[in-house]
Amino acid sequence: MSWIKHHSKSEEYASHAEIAARHGDEIGAAKLYHRAAREELADLNCLDINKKRTIGITAISAASLFFKGQDFKQTERIACQWLADSHLLPSFATGQLQTVLRTIRDKRASQDSDFKEERLTGILRGLHLDDDWLEVNVFEENNELIRIYQTGDVIDDMIGPMVNHRVTVDVWVKPDGKRLFRDIQSDEPCRLS
Repeated sequence: MSWIKHHSKSEEYASHAEIAARHGDEIGAAKLYHRAAREELADLNCLDINKKRTIGITAISAASLFFKGQDFKQTERIACQWLADSHLLPSFATGQLQTVLRTIRDKRASQDSDFKEERLTGILRGLHLDDDWLEVNVFEENNELIRIYQTGDVIDDMIGPMVNHRVTVDVWVKPDGKRLFRDIQSDEPCRLS
């Protein structure tokens, strides 16, 4: 089946899912969103790797449809898979897939009422790609190195250049004190040249 046929089927399933959701049929809607997402995955197999924009849009669509169908594991799997192959994606797609992952993590953390939000400001001192953490030297904590876990696939070209620079990191803090990554941004003033 061609890309356009899979995409058309996906749109059809998604449209029916939206109608089911409006009528309060959450289970039916979830199943239809799942079918729509599966069609988008089939789309990805039909695409030429040189069509980066179309690949990006389709990967975002597949992840978003799984998310709408409340299949967060599959959403996460698709987002991580395509972020791992980010050289095949345009930058807007990488950003949107990272946002999808943050949304899932926030949703999971907010469902656990024992988690609390925290914002840390300090110098990004280290990161570990395989073990999924980064460390920030936090000023408010007597220059203590604080490790932040579950960074996912955001530790890439975006975060690498921030090492040894001032950053602000938003985290969820578990009852045991373990900090889980939510977001990071540079906290250094812009310099005009």
